[in-house]
Amino acid sequence: AEGSPVGHWTILLRPFEREVLTKNKNFHEAISLDDPRMPWLGPGLGRHAAKRLQHFRSLGFTKEVALEKPLWSCTQAEMLKDFQQAGRAFNIEFVTKTFYVLRHAGVSRDVGLKLRSLPEAQRRGNWAVPSSLKHYEKHGRLQWFLHRMPKCESSGRKLLEEL
Repeated sequence: AEGSPVGHWTILLRPFEREVLTKNKNFHEAISLDDPRMPWLGPGLGRHAAKRLQHFRSLGFTKEVALEKPLWSCTQAEMLKDFQQAGRAFNIEFVTKTFYVLRHAGVSRDVGLKLRSLPEAQRRGNWAVPSSLKHYEKHGRLQWFLHRMPKCESSGRKLLEEL
């Protein structure tokens, strides 16, 4: 990202070369890691990806094959189990049943904190039409949720920023 024309890291989803379309029949969808409150995220993921590449190369894989290996050593099911455990620890297990909540929370946070306009949030979430975005963007629900959490009543904004 440093020296990059866009100034932040981007995750490319569904590269054309893999010939796998997204649900919306697109290639090259991307997610910008541009949240100014988390400038460490892009560089941290970059370092992790480099370490994973180095790991697979040390096992004898070619660079091309190593680049196709998973970024994480755990499965999605294992990650979900940890996500659910964290939900139980914070007494919010009702929202950590699936990762799908993150799609709602991200856009709700962005719009609720006025970090992105609705068109910007639509682009970031790769929603083809505004009506799709309206299904997900529920900043009022997010505010309700934050006020339900006793530890967050006085610092709801801080938690919202950490989501």
